[in-house]
Amino acid sequence: MVVTNKFHLPRALYIAEKLYFTPYGIAADPKENFDLSFFVDREIAASYKAWFNLHI
Repeated sequence: MVVTNKFHLPRALYIAEKLYFTPYGIAADPKENFDLSFFVDREIAASYKAWFNLHI
C-alpha cells in the first residue's frame, strides 16, 4: 500500500510496479493550500529520474 499525496501518487505506483509489487495507492488528504508551481517541475524531473533508474 502506498500512501502519499495525489501529486506524487502516479510516480510512487509506477516505481512499486517496476519493483514487482502489486501497489494500491491512497492519496492523503492535503492539509494546506500552497503554490505547486515549483513542485510541478520537480515532479517531472523526478519522474524522468525514476524511469531512468528503473530501466537503465
